[in-house]
Amino acid sequence: MILEYRHIIYLIANIFRVFSINLFLETIFSKNNLRCSQELKRTIFILYYISNSFIYLHYRIPIITVFSNLCLFFFLTLPYYSTMCKRIFVVFCIFLLGILCETIVSRSSILILGHIPSIEVITYTISNFLFYIVVILTKSILGREERIYQKGRWAVLIMIPSISAFTDILALYGGYEQWITVSVIFCLFLINIAFFYLYQIVVSNYEVEIQNQSLMLQNKAYQQQLDMIHATEDSLKRARHDFKNHLIALEELSKSHERTDLQEYFQKLGREYQLSEDYICTGNTILDGLMNHKLKIMTATGAVIDTKMQIPENLDINSFDLVVVIGNLLDNAIESLSKQKKGSFQIEISYRQGTLLINAKNTYEGEIIRKGETLISTKKNATEAHGIGLSNVRRVIEKYDGEMMIDTEDNLFNVHIIVYI
Repeated sequence: MILEYRHIIYLIANIFRVFSINLFLETIFSKNNLRCSQELKRTIFILYYISNSFIYLHYRIPIITVFSNLCLFFFLTLPYYSTMCKRIFVVFCIFLLGILCETIVSRSSILILGHIPSIEVITYTISNFLFYIVVILTKSILGREERIYQKGRWAVLIMIPSISAFTDILALYGGYEQWITVSVIFCLFLINIAFFYLYQIVVSNYEVEIQNQSLMLQNKAYQQQLDMIHATEDSLKRARHDFKNHLIALEELSKSHERTDLQEYFQKLGREYQLSEDYICTGNTILDGLMNHKLKIMTATGAVIDTKMQIPENLDINSFDLVVVIGNLLDNAIESLSKQKKGSFQIEISYRQGTLLINAKNTYEGEIIRKGETLISTKKNATEAHGIGLSNVRRVIEKYDGEMMIDTEDNLFNVHIIVYI
């Protein structure tokens, strides 16, 4: 069989379609969910390309094309761990998306250009770009790694294939020599593949950076817990050291029958060892320990404190994440209250039907300027720590698809947090 001009265009376009299908499968099944090696997966996709191209070029019967596509799509799902129902669902998604893209392009081309000889070739190429755009949008909605980027990123990703599709139409409809048209189309497909490959490298590098920052947050959480443990141990050591002497003093006072002196000694002893007083007692060990430790520091600033807690003992949230969120909120409040003569702090934490609600507010002095999602304080030495703390909180909340809203009106720094657990 001698390859014609339209056949060459189809073979080039089919390479790009295989690339797009691979991206779609990685989005649905996760690229880390492979049940075989990457080499075997590549072999399967190469076999798919050869089989699909052979069937299209030799058997142009619709029933055979539909049946072979469904079988080959199912073949492409085999490298991933999944249930049979999900595999069938994904197969039909790919098939229907492909049919939809081809229908949209072919009907639009006929309406705009009419029944020209190159309408079939235009449908091949442009429908593949449209399918690629749909895959990018799917990754933007479903892909976990995509959430680390700013909103509107998909518009930039779609720009490249959209411009490429427009350029393809100009090349196919411009009456250029066939070898020029083939070269342009091939280069455009190659540019799109290279662009997305470089984009994935950037995503991977950014994910490594996020993981490193997560390790830093975990180390900070460890340090905060160790600080609480050390503070408790120091209190116990001091109490043990003086315990024997206090027992001797109490024994002597009891022998002297001086009840007044004995009562005064008990009162003084109670005031001296008031270290065990708890502000929070929810039954959640980590949360209680962290908040009691931080609120004692906050009390030393002279601030008025109001707390409301309605949470179960066991929350389905990583303990490190909980320490990072609550710890940073309290640290920021302590920093702000330490610069005030008469400040106030309120915090309310409640749990309702899988949703953790946190509302923390404290007074502040000075001016806070918003720069996007970043808050900049006019106070010296407050900008960096405050900004980093809130960015760490936001990063943890995004892991749980939660939300954080900040209000700074009337010199009241108010943070609303919703976490879905």
